[in-house]
Amino acid sequence: MNDSASALDRITWLPDRELFEGRLSRAVALAQPSRSGLTLLYIDLDRFDDVNELFGRERADRILREAAVRISRDCPHGATLARLGGDDFAALVKGGDLDKAAKLARGLLHRCSEPYIVDCVSVVVTASIGIGLLPLHAHDAAGLMRSAERALYRAKLSGRNCMYPPPGLFVF
Repeated sequence: MNDSASALDRITWLPDRELFEGRLSRAVALAQPSRSGLTLLYIDLDRFDDVNELFGRERADRILREAAVRISRDCPHGATLARLGGDDFAALVKGGDLDKAAKLARGLLHRCSEPYIVDCVSVVVTASIGIGLLPLHAHDAAGLMRSAERALYRAKLSGRNCMYPPPGLFVF
């Protein structure tokens, strides 16, 4: 598939899941021979179903657009960002350093939890982030996605508005 507008999410104008997975595969293929690492942040807005239910889809979509802008602003230049669906986002960053990934994740958690103003109403939405590192946690694109998804699940089990793994923790 080529990088066309049809592969962009209609709400956020970020790449959709299919386009992101293609870019992820290419990035992994390029990183492996040079043994350079990659960081995948899997970002989920906590309890976003409640926002949809309480404010309606149109207002919830405005929050999704704003969350996409916030994530884009905080990610380093050259990062690949996507909306994977629903309230899930991904950021693929060059380098596989857990401390740098955790610093980026902490910034994103803070930025995402700043109030969103929708029709003069302040709405606080937190996020949870799973971190997957190549080659530390996986050796291929599918494995990196699974690793980041598992880490996101652990972050949510830890109470939401957090990231997993924390710096210094070696996770398979």
